[in-house]
Amino acid sequence: TLNRGVSNEEKGDAGNTGIEEAFESYLKGETGVGYRQNLSGRWVNRIEIAPKDGMDIMTTINVRYQDITESALERQLKASNAEWGTAVLMEVKTGEIKAIANLGRVAPGRYDEIYNYALGHAGCYEPGSTFKLISLMVALEDGLIDTSQVFDIGDGVWKYHDRTIYDSDYGHGTHGPMTVKQIFEKSSNVGVAKIITSCYEKDPKRYVDRINDMGITKPLNLELKGEGIPFFKYPGDKDWWGTTLAWMSYGYESKMTPMQLLTFYNAVANDGKMVKPYVVREIRNKGDLVERMGSETINPSIASRST
Repeated sequence: TLNRGVSNEEKGDAGNTGIEEAFESYLKGETGVGYRQNLSGRWVNRIEIAPKDGMDIMTTINVRYQDITESALERQLKASNAEWGTAVLMEVKTGEIKAIANLGRVAPGRYDEIYNYALGHAGCYEPGSTFKLISLMVALEDGLIDTSQVFDIGDGVWKYHDRTIYDSDYGHGTHGPMTVKQIFEKSSNVGVAKIITSCYEKDPKRYVDRINDMGITKPLNLELKGEGIPFFKYPGDKDWWGTTLAWMSYGYESKMTPMQLLTFYNAVANDGKMVKPYVVREIRNKGDLVERMGSETINPSIASRST
């Protein structure tokens, strides 16, 4: 629960980001007016206008889950010596954020909460292999592939136009022919690029339009401030190259925040229904309910039931 009963002028650096910034009008309260009066040599404090406390913001955060999430994230960051990391725990059906941890490296082996990477611009990054699910769902939805269709991956390296695509395990054996299912299981860059280029090379707009239809190319417009803007190229753009389709298919030349990507994966877990994440459950004033937030549907179905 957040509560702060001071005015904007008094708050200093508090409330510049996140929940405090978004709900400042509820949290800040109102400054009162008072004066001191001398009555026969005795000073008396008088209140002309009573100050008003700020309201209470009730969040969806589960303190136990939050502690577990932060600890797990910190362990992994230290183990990999990562620059930063984020972890978000969201309830599938409702979109309630139960835990959200963001840690950035402030010194060797030491991490602190310096930025909201899950939501903000600095965390808006190329999604990489996590995007392969989206690409394969696009092709499945268009009826251009099925999970048993076979593509030859060779030895995990493929030259497409003037650039070369490598699998992460290139040089550690030959994959040869693989089904779409196996390509996904192995997270093959070459396999996904071959699938998507074979399906959409002659009509890349169809591929990007289907991604747009899923509802992942626009900001989530969360109640929290500072959301990073997703970036997706479109055929005909000045920076759409001959190789863009292939590289985009396995998560490059595009950008999404972790929260936006989570929202998509959550929709898959939620039988196709995409719900908006939210972190504020209620606003209360001295215990009385002022406003209650709830689940909001972004897209009732990101794909068909068969996909």
